[in-house]
Amino acid sequence: MGRAPTRQGAGRHAHPQGRDPVPGRRSPARPPRRNPGAPPLRRRPAPARGAERQPDSQARDPVFRGQGVVFRARVRRAWRGGRDRLRRLPGAADHGAPARRAGGDGHADPAAPGRSAVRPRVRVQADAGAGEALALEDVLPIHGEVAFTSPPRGEVAPEGAGGAERPRRISIVAEGNGARHGNGSVKGSFKVKAGLAQMLKGGVIMDVVTAEHARIAQEAGACAVMALERVPADIRKEGGVARMSDPELIKSIMAAVTIPVMAKCRIGHFVEAQILEALGVDYIDESEVLTPADEENHIDKHPFKIPFVCGCRDLGEAARRIAEGAAMIRTKGEAGTGNVVEAVRHARAVNAGIRKLQGMNHAELVHEAKLIGAPVEVLVDCQKLGRLPVVNFAAGGIATPADAALMMQLGVDGVFVGSGIFKSEDPLKRAQAIVAATTYYDKPEVLAEVSAGLGKAMHGLEIPAIPKDELLAARGW
Repeated sequence: MGRAPTRQGAGRHAHPQGRDPVPGRRSPARPPRRNPGAPPLRRRPAPARGAERQPDSQARDPVFRGQGVVFRARVRRAWRGGRDRLRRLPGAADHGAPARRAGGDGHADPAAPGRSAVRPRVRVQADAGAGEALALEDVLPIHGEVAFTSPPRGEVAPEGAGGAERPRRISIVAEGNGARHGNGSVKGSFKVKAGLAQMLKGGVIMDVVTAEHARIAQEAGACAVMALERVPADIRKEGGVARMSDPELIKSIMAAVTIPVMAKCRIGHFVEAQILEALGVDYIDESEVLTPADEENHIDKHPFKIPFVCGCRDLGEAARRIAEGAAMIRTKGEAGTGNVVEAVRHARAVNAGIRKLQGMNHAELVHEAKLIGAPVEVLVDCQKLGRLPVVNFAAGGIATPADAALMMQLGVDGVFVGSGIFKSEDPLKRAQAIVAATTYYDKPEVLAEVSAGLGKAMHGLEIPAIPKDELLAARGW
């Protein structure tokens, strides 16, 4: 049998004009035509000979590396309209910069539920303190928050301070998302403010009463200073009502140093907190050292643009402060005594409370939250992380390098030193030793070296000898 005839022009070898010029053989088929009215296709010009072609993956996802800090942002090509663009200003490669997170993988997620499709403008600036400035500016569809991968690095402390490095003051200005604030503060989510508190992790925060004290603390390697009119030992000795420091004193201390400046307000006194925010301090400490203004309510910290620091004696108290918006927790200890026993008690109580949460199911967590008066959401975070969800410092009675190393080995992230430095015989040398001990807390040979020749420490007080109505740690709830 012969082969059945095929329809003319059919088949994969059909002639372009629809005829079969050679019997038994079919020509290649013509490709289908596009829309007759469409413009002809244009090929992208080939790169010049010898020129390197940048891979698309690098063009879409550049990584700028600073000193231990990675700034990553997704940049889409927008040939028409310039919809997305990223501008990197001079000096950005030489200093640390914050990392932007806009989703789980670091990219913007326009379809993320519950997030507004706004296009805020975020400007990040850090001052090195020596006339050297850093500025990163970009315009992107941000749907997440700004976070820090590690603290920006500043000048290295003098020899003898354990090689500690001081973070530069940092300023974030968020525009287009309902907030604008600068000078070391930010209005944003709780995670943003907690990220700012992370900058102080591993450091020493020192109480100062004059601009000269602030300069000594900065020279010794402090990561921040607390501006006060009287150190806790003097407040305890003199008695009376202790209030927020004079704004002129705070301004003079801010002008004297480049490291972050904290200031205290009374428990429940939200107007003092508003004043401190207007002054431009970097952190606010709602402190039991000052006379409480409200015996039933602490400050609602969420509306403020500045991170708050609060004290605690156990996990329940820490969780309540975190639920109110505190971005940093510290032990209360017993300030002004030079006795570290209460700070140790409070740190161990927090650690024991977190260990107790391990292995609990959700129903048991709810019951535990009722027992200790803590929000269950915070306890869930503590259970997942195995620690508090914010930075946890030690404070109250730390007077020697050994005290600082003890608290660090108990698991805290840093230490506050109040009266222990400037009530001692040699403040600068003792401050440098405490900074070194906080850095090398797990190296006994270094601790032995820095603890030698410091002179006489401050005069301490026995806790049982203090009347109960004069105990500062009992203030608050």
